Amino acid sequence: MNRFCTVILTAAAMMFAVGCTGGSKELGLKGGDKLVVTQTLERERFEASYGESVKKVDHTDGAIIEIPEGTVLEVFTTPKTDAKIIEVKPIKVGDTTDEEQLTEMFVPERYRKPAEKPTDTFLYYTISLPVDYFGTKVKKVE
Repeated sequence: MNRFCTVILTAAAMMFAVGCTGGSKELGLKGGDKLVVTQTLERERFEASYGESVKKVDHTDGAIIEIPEGTVLEVFTTPKTDAKIIEVKPIKVGDTTDEEQLTEMFVPERYRKPAEKPTDTFLYYTISLPVDYFGTKVKKVE
């Protein structure tokens, strides 16, 4: 009887361990990787960050934007295992690679306007894409 319980408990522990590791999803993306949009993304969220400096972000604000097909995006931060989103920033649309022009294309003026106080200074923006888009609506540039 004692051996039987040991076998059952060992089998249950192995099934639990396999279940825990089998569900993780490694995207194979890291910060700086390039992605290309393979179809127009009509309703994606951008987040604008505000504060005194990049190291002192005070708050964020954002809206829904459209990202045209062919846009090249750069992965902003390496997604964690089981991440739900990929944070990216556009680096090329058509022939445009100028960061200021790209910001004007993707961030409406009301989010870029000069601030009345230093903590409201527009610093940068990122776009959050669902990981489900990877491999379908966005592909890694090799």
